[in-house]
Amino acid sequence: FGSSRVCSRRRVSCQLNRFDQLALSMAEEPAPTSPTDAGRPSNQDAWQKTTDLNMMNSRNYVKDMLARLRQNDIEESENKAAAAEFAKLKAMEAKTAVMNRAAAHEKVIDTSFQCMQEIDDAKLQVEDAFIKLKHQRMQGFAALQVCSRRLELREKRPPSEMFRDAVGDALISERTKLETARGELLGLETEAKKLIEELVGKRRFLSMDMGERRLEMAKDLSSLNVIVGPPPVGKDKEKEQEKEDQAGTAATEAPAAETTPAAAPTTPA
Repeated sequence: FGSSRVCSRRRVSCQLNRFDQLALSMAEEPAPTSPTDAGRPSNQDAWQKTTDLNMMNSRNYVKDMLARLRQNDIEESENKAAAAEFAKLKAMEAKTAVMNRAAAHEKVIDTSFQCMQEIDDAKLQVEDAFIKLKHQRMQGFAALQVCSRRLELREKRPPSEMFRDAVGDALISERTKLETARGELLGLETEAKKLIEELVGKRRFLSMDMGERRLEMAKDLSSLNVIVGPPPVGKDKEKEQEKEDQAGTAATEAPAAETTPAAAPTTPA
């Protein structure tokens, strides 16, 4: 809008300069000379003819000036309409692009939210399994302690009874199985802890990504409300400015009228 206004104002100023030059040339143009007197018409008919010719030329110049001004107004209005249409098209394209990006972000955010819910459910299940594994390991540790204590007591048997029997083999086998199960349970607990940490990290990443996408959506939507260029000043604004100027002039004149001294009354002689 600003560039079209500057161009139209330049065209109007160029036209006015041309009209001023034509008016100056008309003013400086010497009057038609008469064969008898070089500076004056020979009679009233000649003067009337010269005046009519000059008036006709002036009317033609004024008509051309008004026609050119009207043409400039038409071109300026066309430029304004084209600029407004172009700005509207650009605004629609920007709005479409923002809405498409927002729709893509919303789709990703919905998927991320669903994944976060599933992660929360899986985390609860893994934590429950971790607690069960820990309890099972503690129970196995108690059984291992009992088995180890029995083997220690059997080591205190008298020499006549120090021989390998089925009870000793069963206790040794039980201790071996309990130690193996304890190691497996510890490994499963370590994997459960690692899995819980991974689930927490994934959920944190999805939450941060959702926040960044929402922030980007808000930024894109706020960019649609930006007004490019100053608002146009119309005739109403000019009228308001004139009224303010008149009110200011009246306010400055009122105190001056109040300070002038009143005329003294005249007494009859």
